[in-house]
Amino acid sequence: TDENGQPMRDPASTTYVGTFEDCREAGTQLRAEALRRGSATARTTVYLGDGAPWIWENARINFPGSIQILDFYHASEHAGDLAKALLGPGPEAKAKQSQWCHTMKAKSSAPIIAQAKAVLSSRLPKLSADQVAAAQREIAYFTTNAKRTRYGEFRQKGYFIGSGVVEAGCKTVVGTRCRINKDTEEKKQEQ
Repeated sequence: TDENGQPMRDPASTTYVGTFEDCREAGTQLRAEALRRGSATARTTVYLGDGAPWIWENARINFPGSIQILDFYHASEHAGDLAKALLGPGPEAKAKQSQWCHTMKAKSSAPIIAQAKAVLSSRLPKLSADQVAAAQREIAYFTTNAKRTRYGEFRQKGYFIGSGVVEAGCKTVVGTRCRINKDTEEKKQEQ
């Protein structure tokens, strides 16, 4: 941890796995890498994901008993979508998103769910059918992921709540690989 008690990542501890196979194969490879790195003896395993259902299914299959955390950035985007659905685009929605993200980071998404339901019922006559559907979809998203958004608790325990390292790794590794492939193809065409 750093001087503020925040967890620090050891850059030398990062490895990547990847496949062009389906998502289940990705989960199998991830489990194999985790086992290679000692997860079988870990007291706690954390599975951090972006919220896609297949990711949580991979966690269930390959990392049973792991603590599942929804990536905070993705949750923040959904908080913004929920605020826009309820309040329309503009500064009021931006302010609500900011407030909700602050609350979520300090506690969880539970207060957001309660507030959003209250705002939805009070504004129902003023909202379009599309806004109502969008708000209900986002409330369902947060309800489904409620156990994965206990960010205050997770941060207190020193767990990471963001998948930025993974996202950056994907961008770097995949981007580099794509550039290599493109350069190779261009050289072939020149010959």
